[in-house]
Amino acid sequence: LRIQQGDTLHITFRNDLPDDLENVHINNELTAPQESNLHLHGLFVSGELPSDDAKLVIRPGEVYNYEVQVPSFHMPGTHWYHPHRHGSTAFQLSCGAAGAVIVEDPPGFLPEDIDS
Repeated sequence: LRIQQGDTLHITFRNDLPDDLENVHINNELTAPQESNLHLHGLFVSGELPSDDAKLVIRPGEVYNYEVQVPSFHMPGTHWYHPHRHGSTAFQLSCGAAGAVIVEDPPGFLPEDIDS
């Protein structure tokens, strides 16, 4: 995912995970593997809905529309997105639910000898 400083991201998150898994809630163990959400790791954005609230639970069959405002002063760089449902984050990551978020360098940001 490549974005620019000042972008507003509109992300539709649809949880298509099966609803037939056992939903057990035990601290520090696999919990609710069929529930999920989205976390933009490393981005300087609001931690409240409709943005990046890691406490949001999206159950199977549910859809949530994120709206994330990236500040116009955000530092360029490489970040990542991943599910952040406590108790199932590692499980979902190990199944490939993650990706890169690159905040592009604005024109003229890098010295010419590096940008070439």
